Amino acid sequence: MRTPEQLIAQTTELVTLPEIYWQLRGLMESPDVTVSEFAGVIRLDPGLSAKLLQISNSAFYGLSRQVETINYAVNILGTSLIHDLVLATSVTRCFAGISSEIENLGKFWRRSVYCGLAARALAERAQLLDGERVFTAGMLHDVGHLVLCLREPEPLRLALAMSTTQRRPLDEVQRDSWGYDAGMVGKRLMAAWRLPVSLQEAAGYHRRPGQALEFRLETAVVHVAWRLAMQMEKGDDFEAFAPFDPAVAEVLMYGEPDLQAARAAAAELLPDTLALFVR
Repeated sequence: MRTPEQLIAQTTELVTLPEIYWQLRGLMESPDVTVSEFAGVIRLDPGLSAKLLQISNSAFYGLSRQVETINYAVNILGTSLIHDLVLATSVTRCFAGISSEIENLGKFWRRSVYCGLAARALAERAQLLDGERVFTAGMLHDVGHLVLCLREPEPLRLALAMSTTQRRPLDEVQRDSWGYDAGMVGKRLMAAWRLPVSLQEAAGYHRRPGQALEFRLETAVVHVAWRLAMQMEKGDDFEAFAPFDPAVAEVLMYGEPDLQAARAAAAELLPDTLALFVR
């Protein structure tokens, strides 16, 4: 079994974020960037431009006015939000060609997008966080699992079987067997891609949010959303595989009405949002 460092070194050779993403990241780090400059880079990729306009005009945002140009999309949504949309779209593109007998990618992205939508709803309900940034964290929370599907399919297959037969959380089985889990792999991949630390921590600690260092609130929200996504997928059996981390109660206070509202919001937007981000 390879170490997380070896897995990431080999994965980043094959799975890379597109150059346009890095150009946008570079512009965001400039204090003098203009909307026209940012939009100009996006327009270099016609496919991405069309996708952003489609997302901007979807029920995902529910804007009252039609967004017809990239300049207007950047102006109304802001560079940070456009960055996150490009990132989410780019990551799904990166892994689109994976062929896996272990993971049904359709179900994987359905679960992931549901998690993102539930996280956004929870963040907005608590009025504590940027719901759009938390959406991205939720959607990309389990990217480490895809790395394992790609690089360590047989050990992952065994871990999944053991988790099911022993009714134990998968991350617990992985740590006992390998010394690390998929979350740590995802965190390292995001660090290698130099993604925001908030996204790194959500990926690394969404199952154990009490271990997050800088972004415990965001990670706790993703933890709750992840459990809702697992419940959506596994029904009442989900708690054996998605145990609640009591550390969430230190930073969040959600009641059943909040959870029901997040479920309803995620379920309503899931079909259209899945079609927007995942081809």
